[in-house]
Amino acid sequence: MVSLIKQRYPGAVGEIIAVKIAPIVFRKLHGSVDVEVPGVAKVSERTAVLPEDAHRGSSRWYEPFIPLTEATLAATTFYDYQGSDFSKHWQEPDAGITGYFGRFSLNP
Repeated sequence: MVSLIKQRYPGAVGEIIAVKIAPIVFRKLHGSVDVEVPGVAKVSERTAVLPEDAHRGSSRWYEPFIPLTEATLAATTFYDYQGSDFSKHWQEPDAGITGYFGRFSLNP
């Protein structure tokens, strides 16, 4: 999977420092999505609400890193990373526009 993504979308992937096998839990509830690797990371997102979620004076300065159909701005409402591959614990409980929802496919 790593080589497929690096081959198709080299600009979307930086340096990969580790690859691990772990369960990924996806939950879709009333317009929001949670993605979690239990004990390592959790991200909660919802469709962005404009202009409320945008910072004052902000503008959209990037497109999705890989081609998406039905691309919609997403606001992260919570993220937490506490894995062992970095010496830092990241956590943010406040909403902010951080990416996109959309459909994509990877065919080998």
